[in-house]
Parts: sequence; C-alpha cells; structure tokens
Amino acid sequence: MHERKVELAFENHIFWDLKRWRLAHVVWNGNATDLTTQPGVATETSTRIFGLWPYKIYAPGTEQNGKWVFKKIIPSNVTNPHRFRLGNYYSFINEDIRNNNPKIVKNPNQ
Repeated sequence: MHERKVELAFENHIFWDLKRWRLAHVVWNGNATDLTTQPGVATETSTRIFGLWPYKIYAPGTEQNGKWVFKKIIPSNVTNPHRFRLGNYYSFINEDIRNNNPKIVKNPNQ
C-alpha cells in the first residue's frame, strides 16, 4: 500500500485505492489504524484537507531569485477530517438493471 501511495502520489488514486482496500471508513474518520504512519489520526496530513499558497521569491542577485515556494495551509472553513460512510463503498444500481436480472440485489445503504 505504501509503495502504491508513493508511486501514484500526484495522480489522485488514493480515493479508489482506499475503497478497494476497504480502509476509507477507517482512514477518513479519525480512527487510529495499524498502518506505519497512523493515517487515521484526525491531525495527520493524510486525513486533512490542505491548500497551497504559491509565491515567487523576488531577490535580484541571489540564487533564490525567481524560485517558487509553496506554503502548506489549512483552509479556514475546513475544521474536520474527511468523513466516509460505509454505504459509500457501493455504487448505485439502477432499477431497470435490477429488473432485468433477478439475481442483482440493491446495494446496502441505498
């Protein structure tokens, strides 16, 4: 899991990976987990929403001139970690599909 998280860090696969591994309800509810970095703790980086404030350094004659710096911030209107209900693991199955095949049942929490 750690290797996949590192390899696909900026490709936005974490939501689908946590759903596939059935960990989303643990990680995004602030509960402690047995993973090495404790991603389920509400104050950890993996459970909070962060924003980036980019700014460019203007210091002519220095090696920092023109360098971009990104400051990590917590947006002011975000006060809680992500929430994930158990029903979010399942997709909605349309009524016409269920009517065509009697073996298909309605997913939980829908």
